[in-house]
Amino acid sequence: RSTAEGYRSYLDSRLIPEFGEIEVSRITKSHILDYRSSLAKASNGKLKAKTVNKVMKFLKMVLDEAATRHDFTSPYQGIKALKEEKVHIEPFSLQEVKILLDSVREDWKAYFIVRFFTGARTGEIDGLKWEYVDFENRQILIRETFSKGRWETTKNDSSQREIDMSKLVYDTL
Repeated sequence: RSTAEGYRSYLDSRLIPEFGEIEVSRITKSHILDYRSSLAKASNGKLKAKTVNKVMKFLKMVLDEAATRHDFTSPYQGIKALKEEKVHIEPFSLQEVKILLDSVREDWKAYFIVRFFTGARTGEIDGLKWEYVDFENRQILIRETFSKGRWETTKNDSSQREIDMSKLVYDTL
């Protein structure tokens, strides 16, 4: 649902204003490249390459589907994604985790232990229900997420997985 809402937002706020009045088979590769360039320039660097690529990927999906249905060559052929800068992630050290756990309110301690020592994503931890905690096999079953105020199934099947609980996580839960 969240993914569909994101695509709808791209469509309404970005693609329809740019391409909405053009017959789809008349959209050219040049028009696509000019649009991609304008996305990055108009945002004064606020749109990162990753976001521009997401918008463009959705445009490619639309154009490729139209080309298949209406028997024309997609103008998106041969257009490569923008190079995305690698994000350097610096996780907390074990010492920093200990400091945080020693100073957090008691009612939040279990939450942070599960967050730090399972590797689960925020929405997965926030959406964790007791029915998905398998004490017998010492596993947390990732089946749902909590995002934008609602529970949803995971985005795709490969996101559904089992996370083995360490002794600390098991004892905490």
